[in-house]
Amino acid sequence: ADPGVACEVARLRRGIGEAVEITGRTEATVYKWMYPRDRGGTGGFVPSADQQMMLRWSAVKKAGLAADHFFPADIMARQVRRRPRRARVGKETARP
Repeated sequence: ADPGVACEVARLRRGIGEAVEITGRTEATVYKWMYPRDRGGTGGFVPSADQQMMLRWSAVKKAGLAADHFFPADIMARQVRRRPRRARVGKETARP
C-alpha cells in the first residue's frame, strides 16, 4: 500500500514530531498512518479525528495545511463520480 497521504502530510508539517505534538498521539501511532492495513496501519491515511486537529492547528498557526492535503486527487475524482443523484420530487412522484 502507498503511504502517500500520511507521508505527504508529515512532510508538509516538518515530520512525525510535529504531528505527534499537534494530535497528542504517540510516535508509533503516527507511524502506523503510513503502514498498510495488513501490517496494522491505516493504509496511508490520517484518521479523521487527527485530520480535524491538524486542520484546526493549521488555521490558528496559518501553517498552510488544507483539507485537500488529506485526500489524493484520484480518490476525490472517484468519489465525485460515485455521488448518487438526488431523487427529483415532482407532481408525478408526490404523495396525495
